[in-house]
Amino acid sequence: MKKERKNEANVPNLRFKEFDGEWKYTFLSDLGDFIGGGTPSSSNSNFWKGSIPWVSSSDLEENNIQSIKISRFITEEAINKSSTKFCEGPLVLIVSRVGVGKVAYSNESICTSQDFTNIVNFKCNGLFLSYFLSVEMKNSASSIQGTSIKGISSSEIKSKKLFIPNDEEQQKIAFFLSLIDKRITTQSKIIEELKSLKMAVNENIFKQNLSFKVEDEGHYKEWKVLKLREISKIYDGTHQTPNYVNNGIPFYSVEHLTADKFTNTKYISNQVFEKENIRVKLERGDILMTKIGNIGLAKYIDWNVKASFYVSLALIKKSDNINNEYLCYFMNSSFFQSELWKRTIHVAFPQKINLGEIGECNVMVPSQPEQLKIATLLKSLNDKLKLEIILLKRFKNQKQYLLSNLFI
Repeated sequence: MKKERKNEANVPNLRFKEFDGEWKYTFLSDLGDFIGGGTPSSSNSNFWKGSIPWVSSSDLEENNIQSIKISRFITEEAINKSSTKFCEGPLVLIVSRVGVGKVAYSNESICTSQDFTNIVNFKCNGLFLSYFLSVEMKNSASSIQGTSIKGISSSEIKSKKLFIPNDEEQQKIAFFLSLIDKRITTQSKIIEELKSLKMAVNENIFKQNLSFKVEDEGHYKEWKVLKLREISKIYDGTHQTPNYVNNGIPFYSVEHLTADKFTNTKYISNQVFEKENIRVKLERGDILMTKIGNIGLAKYIDWNVKASFYVSLALIKKSDNINNEYLCYFMNSSFFQSELWKRTIHVAFPQKINLGEIGECNVMVPSQPEQLKIATLLKSLNDKLKLEIILLKRFKNQKQYLLSNLFI
């Protein structure tokens, strides 16, 4: 997150319109008192039965100064008999060794491990300072990557120079960025709740705890249980690693399904593609499923596809016997996953499942109208989740842009 200065004056690239004048130049050491940390002996369990919060670098979250997961508490005796220090809140926590680059702000008094350099008794707005340091420490962490340096010393942190505005402008910047952080937190919560809802609906539909009704006619017909081979033809991809070319026909493998990205692929020549197409042709409406390594991840092909695929993937052809979009949701359910697990060769490395065994897996088959209703409902949840994830990414990008331009 390198800052690109767009002007020569000591002002940031972006600024609230009610403020003017240059920012004041100062050393970080002049903006507060610095305290290190330490770890009480883990062999004395009594040290860890107190009520004073103690955190290590793993308790802080990347790119979120307001997220500290406090799960360990120590006694006053532990403080007295170790190098950890009691840091009275509010304070800025800077990870300067293992996990270097993380920064957090705490209103609560806290103790930390030796991987921290903490600032108390601020002489500026603490939140403003935290946001500034979250940018500065990230840049410092990037600059030492690949070197033998294990961290950044306390004296190096104290000697950092920075520009700061007056108190009112500090407060305005800190308040604005904290609002964005709250929105990101809310958006993350929305996504987690949607994931839980999607999982619950998925499980309850295939356990038939949730069911659709036919208007004025009650429930749909009872579901059948059929072997996958009875309703669809199943193929695998080419068994030989092809000669790749710089440009040509996309070639899919397990990594493209696990990442759910089908744009950055290797390529094969059109001649190889046409030869493979004689044996098996991938089309819109088919399902690809991983069968080696990460077994059982199914992907419905909902785009006009022209590609070939490796033996690590199984192809379940579209069929008049079943709605393939419904089938794909069913294949990703716990019911079908347990069918796959029973037939997987677990002693193989990597684990794999043979094509014939995939065909022996049981599939629960409702009537075609009910399949359509189920697929439509689950797709709507999927689409909603994708939109919320895109929105979260935009909020995070906006925050990174502001962090890069609201400070000097």
